[in-house]
Amino acid sequence: MKIVLGTDERLRTVARVELSASVDAVEVMGAETFSRERLIQLATGQALFGERFGVVLDRVGEHAGSRTELLAALVELPQSSCVVVFEEKPDKEYRMALESLGVPIVTGAVSEAVRFSPFAFTDAVAGRNKKDAWLKWHEALAAGEDPNYMHAMLVWQLRAMLVASRFTQADSDMKPFTYSKAKKAATEFKPGEIERLCRKSIELHAHSRTTDGADISFLVERFLLAL
Repeated sequence: MKIVLGTDERLRTVARVELSASVDAVEVMGAETFSRERLIQLATGQALFGERFGVVLDRVGEHAGSRTELLAALVELPQSSCVVVFEEKPDKEYRMALESLGVPIVTGAVSEAVRFSPFAFTDAVAGRNKKDAWLKWHEALAAGEDPNYMHAMLVWQLRAMLVASRFTQADSDMKPFTYSKAKKAATEFKPGEIERLCRKSIELHAHSRTTDGADISFLVERFLLAL
């Protein structure tokens, strides 16, 4: 279980990818769709077909009613549960309640400083331009970007292409521009390649967390050079 506080989308992206790498599927709940029973069912592995589910709780605590139910459910769950809680501006009382759970909490706000745009990197990946992707990767690191965030963007790009190659825009839950761009990029790859690359990119995170695992920066660099 992890709690992410603040408005930094980079921290959220990294948390989503880390969660996705450890489960078979992820369900997102907001304040309007939150269900205490459903959360406990998914987080304790009681879902159908033996799949392991992760749950993203996106600003559920912004509403007082769902906040009470959420905290009661989180107390019941073991700390090892595959659950990520996103909250932007919790008040003092709510934050203290979250801290009392004893699970990891990361915080961050969006910086006003100009930072490297990750889309130059993801565009290079989508275009299968390994040289440009490698250069943009190092530009990002030189600009101070978190390699875990850039890795998460790599996974995001490959997943967008995979979804666009399999589903219509209406069934993809993607915005029209993002879908059309990913759909076009997917034509640069042979059948089965995007799925293989997507799976391999997720495995990079798992490998970097093993006792003999290499640094995520090295793993991504090697991945890019093999595009």
